[in-house]
Amino acid sequence: MVATSAAVAAGCGGCGGEEIPFPNPDSSGDPDADQPADPAGEDPAPDPVPDPATDTHVDADADAEGPPPPACPPDGPVGAACAGDGDCEAGTTCLAEDAETFEDVTYVAWSGGYCVDGSWLAGCDPGDAGACPAGAACVHVGGFACEDRWACLDACVPADAAGVPYGFNACCRPGYRCDPWISACVPGCWSDRECCERWIDLDGDDDREAGEVDRAAGCERTCDGQTLACGGPGSGTFASPCDLDADCPGDSTCVEEGCSSPLGGGFPGGLCVLPRCDLAGVDCLAGGGACVRPAGDPARPACLAACATGTAPGDPGHGCRAGYACVPWCDGDLAGPAPEGGEDGTCLPAGPAGGAAMFDPCAVAGDCDSPLGLGLCEGAAGAGRCTAACNASLARDHDLCGAPASPGDPAPGACLACRCRKACGDPASTLLEDSCAAGGDLACYDASGLIEEPSFSGDAASPAGLCFPSCASPGDCESLWGIAYECDPATGRCF
Repeated sequence: MVATSAAVAAGCGGCGGEEIPFPNPDSSGDPDADQPADPAGEDPAPDPVPDPATDTHVDADADAEGPPPPACPPDGPVGAACAGDGDCEAGTTCLAEDAETFEDVTYVAWSGGYCVDGSWLAGCDPGDAGACPAGAACVHVGGFACEDRWACLDACVPADAAGVPYGFNACCRPGYRCDPWISACVPGCWSDRECCERWIDLDGDDDREAGEVDRAAGCERTCDGQTLACGGPGSGTFASPCDLDADCPGDSTCVEEGCSSPLGGGFPGGLCVLPRCDLAGVDCLAGGGACVRPAGDPARPACLAACATGTAPGDPGHGCRAGYACVPWCDGDLAGPAPEGGEDGTCLPAGPAGGAAMFDPCAVAGDCDSPLGLGLCEGAAGAGRCTAACNASLARDHDLCGAPASPGDPAPGACLACRCRKACGDPASTLLEDSCAAGGDLACYDASGLIEEPSFSGDAASPAGLCFPSCASPGDCESLWGIAYECDPATGRCF
C-alpha cells in the first residue's frame, strides 16, 4: 500500500498545446440519562462507565445560547432500534442485541438492536451515491469489525464545522459511538476493561471464556461515558508492533495482523494508526508519526509512522520495523506538520520481491523486484508493469529508477508523480517502431514537454522521453488521463 500520487500533466509533440494529466497510480446526549437496562435474565451490575447519551441529535442540557447541535444526517431505516426483523422497515433486518457477563463485567454489542439492509451481507459500492438508504453511508467495516467488506451503516458527524470533535456520541443512539474513521454509528464501549483487552473467540460460540481474553498489563485507557469511545494513554510509537490498542500511542488504534481496515490489510505484527488527524487536538508527532492522506482512505487523514527514505528494510537506522518499507510521501500526502527530523515517508508493508526487473510485465506486486521494499506492479490500459514508489532523492541519490550503463548516458528510467517510469529514446516513434520496447503497451512521450520535471540518477543524462500506457481509442485516453482526449493509434499517444 502506498500513498496516492498527485495529479500532474504531460505535454507531447502534436498535442496542440493541451495538457494531459497523469493518471492516479493506483447525537449528542443527555448526560443525566440512565444506562441501558441489563438484558432480561441477567443479574444487574453497577454501571461500568458514566451514563451514556440518550438523545440522538442535541444535548438537552446545553444552554440555549451554546454551540449549535450537530447537523446530523436524516433518520433512516438503517440503524433503527429493533428486537427482531418485524421492528425494521421493509428491506431491512435486525442485528439483535448481544449481551453477556464475563467475570462480573457486562459486555453489550448492538445495544437495543440495529436494523441493517441487504448490504450487511451482500456489500455496497462506496462509489455509488445511491448505494445506501437515506441517513446511511457505505463504509468499510474493518475499522471495528476486522473484516474486509463494505456495508451501509447509520451515518453520523464526528466533529463540528471547525473540525472540533464533539464531546458526546453525536447523531448516534444510546450505546453507540460515532466512529470518526468512517463517520458511522457503531457499538460503543461499556467498561474501562474493554479498552484494555482483546477477545479472540477461539471456539466460535460468541461467548467470552477463560483463555480467550487478553489484557494489557498496566493499561490506563478508559471508556468515555459521553462519546462511548476508548481513549487515554498508550505505549510505544506508531512504528511499534501491536496486538491491542493499548500497545499504540494514546487514543490510537491497532489494526491487528490479519485484520483489514479502511487503509487495507496485510500489516505484519499489526499497525498503529490514529484516524482523522485533520481534526482539532490530534497530535501525530508525539508518537513518532505524521498526519498523511493514505491511498486507502485519502479523504480521512491518519497518523502513521514517519521515517526517512533511502534505506532498505533491515538496514541500520531504517526507522521501520522488519517487514516494512519507508514509502515516500507524494505531493499532497502530508496533511499536518512535518516531523522535525527530516522524515519524508511512512512505514508501510514492504513490497514482496520477485524476479521481474523494473519495467518488465507483471500481474501482481510479488512478480517484481522490490528495491528498498518499494516495488509495485502498476496496471493501466490492460497491462501491468513493474515500477516502484519514488521521490526525487531516491531517484537521484539512490538510482531507484535505474542507473545509466555508463556515467553520462541517458537515464533508463525516471521518477514522475511518485512512480518510476521507463525511459525511451525517440518521442516521435510509432507503436510499430516501439521505442519503449514494450510490445506496444507503452507509448513514448517527449520528456521535455512534461509539466512536472522528472527526477533520475545523478550519474545520468536526461532521457529523451518517458513511457506511458498507449491508447487505442478515445475511451482509453479518458480512462488513463481522466479527460476525453483523442487518441492517435499509430503512436499510441493521446492528444
